[in-house]
Amino acid sequence: MNQPEGERKLAAILSADVAGYSRLMGEDDHATVATLNRYRGVFKDRVADHRGRIVDTAGDSVLAEFSSVVEAVSCAVAVQGALKPLNDALSENRRMRFRIGVNLGDVIVQDDGTIYGDGVNIAARMESLAEAGGVCLSGNVFDQVDGKLEFAFDFIGEHEVKNIAKPVRVYRVRAAAEPGEAQAADDLSLPEKRARAAAGEDELAILIVDDNEDNRYTLSRRLKRQGHTNLAIAENGRQALDIMAEQPFGLVLLDIMMPEMNGYQVLEHIKSDMDLRDTSVIMISALDDMESVVRCLELGAEDYLPKPFNATLLKARVGAALEKKRLRDQQEAQMERLEAERRRADNVLSALLPAGAARALKARGEVRPARFDDVAVLVCEIVDFARRCEDDSPEQVESELRPLVDGLEASIDKHRLEQISAAGGAFTAAAGLYAPLDEAPLAAIKCGLDMVAAGRRLEPRWQVRVGIHGGAVFAGILGRKHYSFDLWGPPVDAARRLAREAEGGTVVVSGPLWMDVRGRCRGKSRGSISLDGGETVEMIECHEAD
Repeated sequence: MNQPEGERKLAAILSADVAGYSRLMGEDDHATVATLNRYRGVFKDRVADHRGRIVDTAGDSVLAEFSSVVEAVSCAVAVQGALKPLNDALSENRRMRFRIGVNLGDVIVQDDGTIYGDGVNIAARMESLAEAGGVCLSGNVFDQVDGKLEFAFDFIGEHEVKNIAKPVRVYRVRAAAEPGEAQAADDLSLPEKRARAAAGEDELAILIVDDNEDNRYTLSRRLKRQGHTNLAIAENGRQALDIMAEQPFGLVLLDIMMPEMNGYQVLEHIKSDMDLRDTSVIMISALDDMESVVRCLELGAEDYLPKPFNATLLKARVGAALEKKRLRDQQEAQMERLEAERRRADNVLSALLPAGAARALKARGEVRPARFDDVAVLVCEIVDFARRCEDDSPEQVESELRPLVDGLEASIDKHRLEQISAAGGAFTAAAGLYAPLDEAPLAAIKCGLDMVAAGRRLEPRWQVRVGIHGGAVFAGILGRKHYSFDLWGPPVDAARRLAREAEGGTVVVSGPLWMDVRGRCRGKSRGSISLDGGETVEMIECHEAD
């Protein structure tokens, strides 16, 4: 095939096209052409600003050439920055987003200004790999602009290009941070930064530590060519430790022979520091004796690289070390997630079950029904709860009820009772169930008096009434589909009956329970009631408890 005649030269090529252009034309061709012409004006101005030349604008594409690769990349970013606010002003389905690719390569320029060649083909391939609104660069463009522009870059792998023998390295220009975003990232704590790296949200960083400037330059250039862009440099061991105190690293490439603090000392410090010890370290040195290698490995180094650096060996060992570090971080993050889930499950169990029942469930996987003797059962009812629910909105009931519930639960915790249930405006608690109490009836009475006082302190005021009875109860989890921990037995029924008979703002106990606390409490008889089963008991209203 004959090549087009013309002048050959090295040029930076910018290739752009519209993502979803066919859809835009199908929905509204007149509006699409108007927007395209307007956006081409942006390209024309920005290309001129960066000393480039528009070569072609066929269809929805734009092709431009530059004598400077730095200007070409700067122009691509400037175009996307100028188009963003224009697109933001349009509805989502009418936004016209360009993909831009930039390549540096050999081209043929014909007399009419048209350009051909692999340099153009690769630029078009970079464009196809770019996201809508994004910019992609070939590897040779990255090599030229890295360190000369303020933009950040992400390596996205090697890609095949038609009629090009070797795969081409591809880099994506990282989108500029929104206002405040960079500051927010800087404000992250060191553990938060490590968590982001472990989750794969951030590229694992590499720290190069060498007192020789040529070695630092060589290592950083080779690592960047291999796709590692998150690099930091330290000129000596002390500086390296200062940097590591501020930022997590996936790998440290550590020279051995350095003044002030040699590599062995730095390595020992890293491996003895509980925050740094999991950092992978590869030692680098011109020393090739086995004793030095063994010493580094014994101190905890991941691997050893001799100088001068072999590019293939460097790539293999750095890749292996980072992969191990990434797997370790993921395993640690998974363990932390499991521990967090375990704590959440424990909190849920603690909220649903008495502490003793929760311990039994975790230890045996079940809570077997059991009999408990000498338990004081407390039932606290909220007066006029049903009427309030009918008269007021759910939001108002919830906002007014929450402080009362907090006060009732605080009273239960204060007097070491165990909350059993809270439903229908009634709270049930027990003293001396799983947690032994020397004076369970007295603790229950004190808890009831505190509950009444808690309702009186609130505005609007809530009245509660409390019934307490004692004896043997059964406790366990009922149900197969929907588990529910509960108490049952005569003392539970009696406490409920006593609470219903009590006046608002009072605590009433049964006569048999009063016999256990007489001399410790002051009270007044409120008559007798018949319990289920025919038993008649006296009701005693308690006023104070010592």
